[in-house]
Amino acid sequence: MEKRQPRLTVDVIIMVDDGIVLIERRYPPHGWAIPGGFVEYGETVEEAARREAKEETSLELEDLRQFHTYSDPSRDPRGHTVSVVFTARGIGIPCASSDAAAIGVFRLEDLPSPIVFDHKKILEDYSGSIQLRQVKVEIVSGSIVDAQVDAITVAANSSGIMGGGVAGVIKRAAGVEVEREARRKAPIAVGEAIITSGGESKFRGIVHAPTMARPSMRIPPQNVYKATLASLRTADRNGFQSLAIPGMGVGVGNVGKGEAARLMIQAIKEFSPRVLRRVVLVDVDQCMVDCWKAAL
Repeated sequence: MEKRQPRLTVDVIIMVDDGIVLIERRYPPHGWAIPGGFVEYGETVEEAARREAKEETSLELEDLRQFHTYSDPSRDPRGHTVSVVFTARGIGIPCASSDAAAIGVFRLEDLPSPIVFDHKKILEDYSGSIQLRQVKVEIVSGSIVDAQVDAITVAANSSGIMGGGVAGVIKRAAGVEVEREARRKAPIAVGEAIITSGGESKFRGIVHAPTMARPSMRIPPQNVYKATLASLRTADRNGFQSLAIPGMGVGVGNVGKGEAARLMIQAIKEFSPRVLRRVVLVDVDQCMVDCWKAAL
């Protein structure tokens, strides 16, 4: 008699804007579900997660991370499955395809019904983990060089050049050697960040997170989200417990302050820290400060 084995599956909690993507299933069990499916022979679970997400939602994934594994034999009425659950950021426009009859983006506090399999529990676990891991956010009016934090962020360009505005203020406080350090590590892609010393400043480090490829470029708003997230990750990876971030992309980048504030707050809320505990949003522009408060 052949020994029966559970089947391996993946599910992906995909974040888009301020919500998560769910699909309405075309086949039984009918209802809403987290995108996912069976892992194919010769495929890694990460490859399966990206394939299933693309097939069911038309989205590409970035920042794919394993969240948890669910193995209750009763989790799937069709038979015993073990699911490796991932979280990821969706890139593109959600569009139902494959075995998805419909698709939607929902806030965690306003989910549709019914939700099938054990996906309601998975989403409850995910919501709880976000609340436990979120950093404390403080909003301050003033100069970033006066912030009481371990590290500060400069909204850089890919060349590492620290020109005018906030970057110039930081350069004057920290000294020209900080810019030289950054330029030695360039080019820095938008969506990435590097760390330099604090130079002559009081800070343990300075995070250089480009919002633009070249100085004085106008940028798409999404670059603000990417630079904020890169700044948070880099500070966390380097062991900093507190980080100050100025308004990103609102100078020569020409992103509206309200849009920039929304994207920065979104990045902070979606970030899962390991070490970082406090983020200070600080700017001398009272309008930027007010926009952060409204977005938070």
